[in-house]
Amino acid sequence: MANQLNPMTFPLSGASLIEASAGTGKTYTITNLFLRLVLGHECNPQPVSKILLVTFTNAATSELRQRIRVKIQEALLAFHAGHSDDALVNSLIESSDNLELSILRLSVAQKELDKAAIYTIHGFCQRVLQEHAFESGMRYQQTFILDETEYLQIAVQDFWRSHIVNMTQPKLDMVLSSWREPLQFLNELRPWLSSEMMPSENVEALNHLELDNVLEEYLQTVEQVKRWWLDNEIAQLLSDTKLRANHSVAKADLRDAMDSFCRSRNHCFAYRTVGWDVLSADKIKKALTKASADFDVTPFERFDHLHTLQKQCETLVQVSIIQKAISEVSRRLKDQKSEHGLLSPDDLLTEMRRALTLVDSAKATSFKQAVIEQYPIAIIDEFQDTDPIQYEIFSSVYLQQKNKLADENTALIMIGDPKQAIYAFRGADIYTYIAAKGDVEATQQFTLDTNWRSQPDMVAAVNQLFGRAEHPFLLSESIRFSPVKAGRGTSGLSINGATEPALRFMTLTGNDGSIDKPISWADASRDLAKYTAGQISFWLNGAKENEVLINGKSLLAADICVLVRDRTEADLIQLALKQQNVNSVFLVRKSVFATQVAMDLYLVMRGVHECENEASVKSALLTSLIGMNGEDLDELLADDSKWQQLMYLFSHWRNNWQYAGLMQAVNNVVAYFDIGEHLIGHFDDGSRQLTDLRHLTELLQQQSALIQGETQLLRWFQEQIDEPDHNSDAQQLRLDSDANLVKIVTLHSSKGLEYPVVFMPFTCRFKTAKVGIYHDEDKVLRADYSHSEQSLQKADYERLAEDLRLLYVGLTRSQYHCAVGVWHATEGARSRASAIHRSALGYLLSSANGANNEMKPIETVLQSLDSLGNAQHTDVVKFGAENRSPDNNFLLSEEEVETPAPLAAKQLTKPIIQSWQMTSYSALSKQQGGMSKHSSADANELDTLKLDEGNSYLPESEGEILDRYNFPKGASAGSFLHGVLEQLQFDDLASLEELIEQQRQWYGIDEKWTPFLLAWLPSLLHCRLEKNGCRLSELKSGQYLPEMEFYLPLNQVRAQSFNQIVNEKTAWINRQYQFADLNGILKGFIDLIFETDGKYYVADYKSNYLGASQEDYKQENLEQAMAEHDYHLQAIIYSLALHRWLKQRIADYDYDKHVGGAMYLFLRGMDTNKAGSGVYSFKPDRTLIEALDDLFTDGKQFDSRQSVDESSQRGEQLGLDFGVDQ
Repeated sequence: MANQLNPMTFPLSGASLIEASAGTGKTYTITNLFLRLVLGHECNPQPVSKILLVTFTNAATSELRQRIRVKIQEALLAFHAGHSDDALVNSLIESSDNLELSILRLSVAQKELDKAAIYTIHGFCQRVLQEHAFESGMRYQQTFILDETEYLQIAVQDFWRSHIVNMTQPKLDMVLSSWREPLQFLNELRPWLSSEMMPSENVEALNHLELDNVLEEYLQTVEQVKRWWLDNEIAQLLSDTKLRANHSVAKADLRDAMDSFCRSRNHCFAYRTVGWDVLSADKIKKALTKASADFDVTPFERFDHLHTLQKQCETLVQVSIIQKAISEVSRRLKDQKSEHGLLSPDDLLTEMRRALTLVDSAKATSFKQAVIEQYPIAIIDEFQDTDPIQYEIFSSVYLQQKNKLADENTALIMIGDPKQAIYAFRGADIYTYIAAKGDVEATQQFTLDTNWRSQPDMVAAVNQLFGRAEHPFLLSESIRFSPVKAGRGTSGLSINGATEPALRFMTLTGNDGSIDKPISWADASRDLAKYTAGQISFWLNGAKENEVLINGKSLLAADICVLVRDRTEADLIQLALKQQNVNSVFLVRKSVFATQVAMDLYLVMRGVHECENEASVKSALLTSLIGMNGEDLDELLADDSKWQQLMYLFSHWRNNWQYAGLMQAVNNVVAYFDIGEHLIGHFDDGSRQLTDLRHLTELLQQQSALIQGETQLLRWFQEQIDEPDHNSDAQQLRLDSDANLVKIVTLHSSKGLEYPVVFMPFTCRFKTAKVGIYHDEDKVLRADYSHSEQSLQKADYERLAEDLRLLYVGLTRSQYHCAVGVWHATEGARSRASAIHRSALGYLLSSANGANNEMKPIETVLQSLDSLGNAQHTDVVKFGAENRSPDNNFLLSEEEVETPAPLAAKQLTKPIIQSWQMTSYSALSKQQGGMSKHSSADANELDTLKLDEGNSYLPESEGEILDRYNFPKGASAGSFLHGVLEQLQFDDLASLEELIEQQRQWYGIDEKWTPFLLAWLPSLLHCRLEKNGCRLSELKSGQYLPEMEFYLPLNQVRAQSFNQIVNEKTAWINRQYQFADLNGILKGFIDLIFETDGKYYVADYKSNYLGASQEDYKQENLEQAMAEHDYHLQAIIYSLALHRWLKQRIADYDYDKHVGGAMYLFLRGMDTNKAGSGVYSFKPDRTLIEALDDLFTDGKQFDSRQSVDESSQRGEQLGLDFGVDQ
């Protein structure tokens, strides 16, 4: 039994552990201990800089720093006065032997609080590693990065290129059945990379199987089945057999698919979403009618065998690949970061551990001693969220061996609550806490046993619920529940003068009024959301009449918080509240670029930028921001003078943008269209949209100072919309108002917070474990890459244990009242199998002390609910789907009765078929089943650039080689190179240095690269593009056009027709694009069009990193990169655009005669000493281009107004005539 903590007598030396249950004053206790350390009460006095206080978030460090500042200030005033209302401070005054000395210590502490060592764990490690670089063996001048995704993606792509692409076809097919491309594989790999795990027993057993033997058996069996199917005409046999018409086996397309497969060289059969098992003996048997009951299904058992063999092969291949990738990707990632001098948060921890466990024990001892001397006292807050590496760091510094400190004048104080350990997804490990607890003497373990947050009934209700189960947190004696006392005596929630029970179970029943029958999540979620929203609405209505009070005051919407697991639940409750006319706010991390306002503002600003383009202006007018509809636009277009006036205004706003800045242009647009008034007046969340609009404008204004020109800013804007950064503080949604709103908060975000009234409607929802990560009997973390059933069961046990802790966190947020939803939950969203006992609440209710083990879980739940319904502090309210709203006991005012509800649009139940849209190459490429693809054009690629050794530049003062292989990677570096090459005159490099300096500042390229770039970029222009071909430096003004924008009209283009043409003309591409019918415009930018020897070429700059030597840029590797990123499709589309352009401008145009093809310039691989190096050339077949031309236009005349004429105008401005007839 742990000791009750007394803040005056708590030992401030040695290793100690404080378990602080929810609401028991953990932060208050930390500030009191900090005060005692400063004063030297029963310990050596410590300056604030020597008291290390570690917590786990930046927000927590700020709060602790502020709370300690206030504590010291109040204590200083109290010591001057000689007394205090704070009992502990008063005791410190009375026990002080020298008040003047104590005042001096407090005064010094107050002045030096900015030096207080209050850090996150990563901040602590970074600081001591840098300050003691010699002792720790830390490299100097390393850069700390929060996100290593860019480098991880490169490492995974390198691995994919090295190990996946060159696999034999059967193995490749099995890999691609799980992961279609590298980034999808990365999502699978991430969990295995994030923690130090050992392979599971199942994986170790699989490692002993010979993959090649199993694969050979599978391939032989496939060939046997093929022969059997064809030789015995099984398709015809099934066709002649009487089968149930609605069964898949009876479908002719299944038989046709199997026929086609048996005549092919393929090894893996797939029909729609299923495989071999679609023809299993059991499936055939179920498909038979009575008329064919004697049909022999035994021969079809071979499909069962094939299905088993294929799954076994796939598992072996996947496990082998994952194990190899864990090792190699980690190594490649480490090498990249080492090469660039980078450290991620995880690296800081591993570097710290390395320094403390150096082989050179003398150096490790010296480092430990340096840390102890700097921080003799360490207080670790939120210790339940630690992991093995973090605990190893602190224990190796402060503990010589179990239970013993390295120095008797030091202290290691660990404070937390294992019942609130809810961050396993971030790497926190509850078993580390349990192990650490075992390292602390029982006499040094303390608890806080008084809840100062919640009123007594609420405290008693939580005690009662968790006290019912023998092991409420599953982990046996490791995490125990001890009832806490209530420290406050305030009244609770009252309705019409009667006090409401503190804990209410809102129980959803079936049509018969009971919960005997399971209800799926799909059905239960809507009913629970509507009931909860109804309850909130009724209470708020009652509060208007002073009928609903909290602690004697009327309930406010801001007093209410609804706790949810995720956005799905948040959307459900927010919609339900909106239907009750109750305003709410979802407090969640979300980027403002992920909102509809961002997309609308982009269209508006594009309309301003492209003010000559009527289509762009129309798109801007039809956004929700401006608010025109089709009729409004038709009316405007019918009046030519009004339309021309508006077009002039858009042109005027573009001038505003160019000369006065983006903010001025946006303000003018907002003022002209009364956008603020429009949003507030027409949308329920108008205030939210207006806040987002202001936020976006600020971010764009900031970015405009870093990016050159309107086009570049719009591109950046589009990139942010395509890939919003939900972790960026600058992009986080802001509160739209300080209004009285119901809060919707995720359970994880609510930890440490408190709310007067809490609703938790979806507590019986759970998600079973999908990844085989678990702790074995020795508490070793194990990884089962095959996700075997046994491993998933163990992982799900730990999932349930954490869900119980999450439930505890939710229930203890409430000060006065908590309402919890209950229903007979099922296994999945639409399952009918009972699984309520697998939810956290269901477990507690079904495992109460004294429960009959022979009873079904739901029976025990019912028994528990009956008991709780009669308990003093809890009640049970039942409601059915037909009665989602609670009884309304409140009389509405006459005004409220007569005022009709605001009109709202009917909810859309079917998808809108888009009749017109603008798309791009990257959008088409995303929608295909190819092996590897990227999500956007060059600016989003994993770019890097390199130069051969002959053009490297080595500064005298540094050891880093500055060459094309080490040039920065990433979108900014790629955009930098595009920006320079786009504006550079190939035959006159006088402006090169100025361009480099401009673009370098815009894209954040370090100045140290300038000398190298001045040497490298000209060398690119002097590379011969093909054997006996031209160099870019030989092109004169008028022979080339950079960054040409084009628009290709699309007229009901079907994916099937598109795929047929592309794959028929270029069978080796072998891709299937899956898009809805396209009707509108295909838009793009061509990096470069140039003419030489009467032929016209499109060129695209690629800054992809393929390796660290010239050998990595040979043609087969370029071919591989082209295939991985689907650049062939890009080349085809660009060639089509060029074809149409030239067809309009050359009288005797002939594709074969005038088009030279597409050149992809992989800049890092281009070498002046070898013609064509780093260049991939591809000329699409004439029949392909003409077929696509016909498909896109469907026989209609190509509208050149938006492409040819505009481009011609640009060409004339550049002196570009190409020598063709006008």
